[in-house]
Amino acid sequence: MKDGMLARMDLTGCRYRGRVLDPLDPDQSVEDRHFPGWRNLLTSSLGRTAKHRGSALFALIDEDDRPVLEWSTNLPFLLVAGEATWQDIEVRCDARCIMTECFPYFHDEATHDFRGRTGIAFRVQDSRRHYFAGFEAGQRVTLAAREDGNWTVLNSAPFSVDRRRWYRLTLRCAGNRFELRVDGELWLTAEDDRWQAGPAGLYGNTVSRWGGAEVLCDAAGKAAITRRCREAASDLRRAREDWPALQKLAEVPLPRVPVSAPKFAGMLDEERGRFLVRWETAEGMGLAAVESSGAELWRREWPGCRVLMVKCGDVDRDGAPEVAGANGREMFVLDGATGAVRSQAPYPPGCPFIRMRGEKAAFCARAPYLWAMAGPRRPLRIVFFEYTGAGAHTIQCFDHTLKLRWRHHNYAGKAGHDLKAYDVDGDGRLEIVAAYYALNDEGKVVWRVRDQDLVFKQDHADNLFVGPMDAAGRGRAKVVASCGEAGVLFVDAADGAILAQRRGLGHIQRLAAGRFRPDTPGVQVWLWTDWGSPSIYYLFDGEARLLHRFQPDARPATGTTVTWRKDGAQLLLIQGTREAQGLWDGYGRRIVDLARGKGLPPEATPTPTAFPLRMPFDVCRLLRRDVDQLVMTAGGKLHVFGPKET
Repeated sequence: MKDGMLARMDLTGCRYRGRVLDPLDPDQSVEDRHFPGWRNLLTSSLGRTAKHRGSALFALIDEDDRPVLEWSTNLPFLLVAGEATWQDIEVRCDARCIMTECFPYFHDEATHDFRGRTGIAFRVQDSRRHYFAGFEAGQRVTLAAREDGNWTVLNSAPFSVDRRRWYRLTLRCAGNRFELRVDGELWLTAEDDRWQAGPAGLYGNTVSRWGGAEVLCDAAGKAAITRRCREAASDLRRAREDWPALQKLAEVPLPRVPVSAPKFAGMLDEERGRFLVRWETAEGMGLAAVESSGAELWRREWPGCRVLMVKCGDVDRDGAPEVAGANGREMFVLDGATGAVRSQAPYPPGCPFIRMRGEKAAFCARAPYLWAMAGPRRPLRIVFFEYTGAGAHTIQCFDHTLKLRWRHHNYAGKAGHDLKAYDVDGDGRLEIVAAYYALNDEGKVVWRVRDQDLVFKQDHADNLFVGPMDAAGRGRAKVVASCGEAGVLFVDAADGAILAQRRGLGHIQRLAAGRFRPDTPGVQVWLWTDWGSPSIYYLFDGEARLLHRFQPDARPATGTTVTWRKDGAQLLLIQGTREAQGLWDGYGRRIVDLARGKGLPPEATPTPTAFPLRMPFDVCRLLRRDVDQLVMTAGGKLHVFGPKET
């Protein structure tokens, strides 16, 4: 193979010693020089762990007076370079197996195969699907394909690994044929056609050292890569022609507040174009109501408070909106037009399963919810809930004057990180749906998923959707829940019967529902992973069929459904890194680039090293249109973006 270099990890002459390949480090000069184009698709899955470990995961160290790269833990990594267009290539690396065992990583996936592996990854589709060539458990050389939690061995041979010495691994793939050499000697060949192209690099799940790596191809291979890049760019241009472009619609000057960057806090009145902004200072929290012209309607401040959560709605059914919320010391209902206090109540006691006796509640910031649980024309209920990282342990329901109606506690088979409301029994009143069970207006269980306490870890659903998913929007309502390692759960919203469960997808945590695919009638649901193997997006239809999956980046991200066309067609707003920030369609194509778009303030561009990532955009309808707008605060103004009208 001729020397057509695609990527190279060259440590020659590197004088730096210390941790490297950490995307949280603002100084990326060592990476730019010695690891250009390389990225760890599992870095972010370990990011939360790394923040508390106090030691490096990747580090440049000395061995025999030369720099080498060490992976210092028994957790998986996938260090790759390249794009989906890389096909017929050769990967070379110098590797030393320091350890040959691997230990479970709890938040990766329950089906993970824990054999210690050190070697080459190639034709990477995402961090859970790729080929592997290298050492296995210190006893074999292996060619294998990883598909989610399953490893399929394509070929293998006994090989006693000497942990004191270095090996040169060379993997060559041409079409569906693969060859693995160790120290120049051909050891394995295999044929497989499940994946035709993709990035390549290094994979390991135990302590290992690396002396360098490179990816090469010949002239024909390079020409094919260039051709496929042009075709992909052309396909994306054609896809974008079906959608309106992004444009700035308005700039609303904000009232002067004690901080320069107040946060958008939600719509107060869509009909009149009124919204809320909130701010935090050393003295406490503040809230103001603002007209679409920028005129301030009212403001309130709560000295000494560090928490503020608010939601708007016609709580008492008088035809005008109110603001319900809590500030850490008290709950309140404010008049939407004046900010005057309508009702007020002290914080109630917390859940006895997670709080000390007598300790006050610490409500979730997503609350309160304002729901018509008493009927369509009766005052709304105000619902708060309290949870830990292991799920919600208490739900508290108040009437429109903040009088407690009931308090629901649980332990095994908890509620999740969110709640929804839906009329599950058709009586005209909304019930609370907590993924694995539903509660009525009296706080009684309407249904419960069978053997709920036997679901993985007696655990919770992180997020959920509930409603009809057929094209007409009038069919059987379903609950779709993202359940961590338990996968995706489809439940009949009328009785809690499990309709389908999809496992082995990673730690499924987040969810967004909408009309993302014109070729598939009804509602589809994007679900995506966090923690281990993060940000793999799976699109399911209402029958639990997988329509598409992709991984725009490997860092945790948020996602929101956005209506971008007047016919109701929708896109997924992903707020993450520069590689992911934007509006994506149901085929995994970034239709609108929000990291490099024209007219966007600097605050809209994600900071490369931010963790957690900044999330500047909110979705609302500040302007009276039948499509959504994206809003963000910057420079004392509310910037409003939306689809360009044609």
